[in-house]
Amino acid sequence: MVKTTDSPAVHYDVNADQAFAFDSSLSTNVDLHQLPEKLEISTTVPGYDRFVGGNNDIRGVIEAGLESAINGDDYECKPGTIGLFVNGVIGSLDEEECNIFRLLYNNLLVDYWFLYALLLFRTDPSDDVFYPNKQQKTEYEHRISDLQKFFDSYSEDINLYALSANLLDDTALMVDTLFFLFGLTQERAEYYIGFVRDLFEKYPAIGKSFPLWTFNAFAYDTQYPGGNAIAMGDGIVQYLEFSGLGDAGPDFVLFHEFGHHVQIANGVFDDLENIPEHTRYTELMADALAAYYAHHPRGATFQTKRIVECARAAFSVGDCSFGSPGHHGTPNQREKAVHFAVDLIDGNSKKGHILTSAEFIGLFDSVYDIIVAPDAN
Repeated sequence: MVKTTDSPAVHYDVNADQAFAFDSSLSTNVDLHQLPEKLEISTTVPGYDRFVGGNNDIRGVIEAGLESAINGDDYECKPGTIGLFVNGVIGSLDEEECNIFRLLYNNLLVDYWFLYALLLFRTDPSDDVFYPNKQQKTEYEHRISDLQKFFDSYSEDINLYALSANLLDDTALMVDTLFFLFGLTQERAEYYIGFVRDLFEKYPAIGKSFPLWTFNAFAYDTQYPGGNAIAMGDGIVQYLEFSGLGDAGPDFVLFHEFGHHVQIANGVFDDLENIPEHTRYTELMADALAAYYAHHPRGATFQTKRIVECARAAFSVGDCSFGSPGHHGTPNQREKAVHFAVDLIDGNSKKGHILTSAEFIGLFDSVYDIIVAPDAN
């Protein structure tokens, strides 16, 4: 997560009459004469650089057909389990389901509908239900309350939102979202919404429970209507279950996203730009902050086994897209960041002492060059 500086003011220059170039090689029972035109997101939408403009590496994995972007031989960068998960999810579809998914994902950008509906319009998460059940929300809320008590620099309220494809059920919300994203009139927006609902009903394998629609988790601040918030996607939790991290994984992701709020409170983002080197720095620090809370005897008190699982979670979502603005660090770098925090606690003679967030950030900065040093050295 990189704190963006996008202005909330939005100018729409989308060509609503853009022709939809359908790949005639795709086999589908959908009436080709009824297909809506291909959509493009306006570059002036708030958060475009962060969420759309080449900064979404998960989406890149899917769009590139699971091809890894590995740069050079200086780093050991074996793909984590994301590629395996995405490949398995898509591979479970039959040919027709896969073709419909391509249409909805590549041409109608349906995953962005849910992300931006949440980001730009959701202000009340009181009725949100998180995967896999209603009890999950209570657990997340308890974790956030404990995180706020643990970190000295953060006393602001944190709203917790579910990134879910169930948002499609709210027609008014979706109409507003499609206007903001694509400049669609209410009539056109309702047509698109109905089109997607019909396909979700006809092809339940790629319906609202399909994890690639909500394969994300992120933190954001008061520049968006939802206030200081963390969003947890249903899809990312399904992925963590697939990875064997259904227990520790969601907690670690939540701790990581809270770490971004600690960074905001400490001004970490103030002089940073949306470039790979700066994103890697903030993401690896958030991993370390998450691990520090997870392992600390006055934090989550995870035992060694669970800390290893957290390290695996960081490894799983490490990426090798060195040139991407959203580069989070290689798997090895993310694992090193986790172990830095664990070793900081285990090596402290003052058992139970909690570093101030400023002290922690200073110590992280002092070893950062070691964490990101090439593996070939």
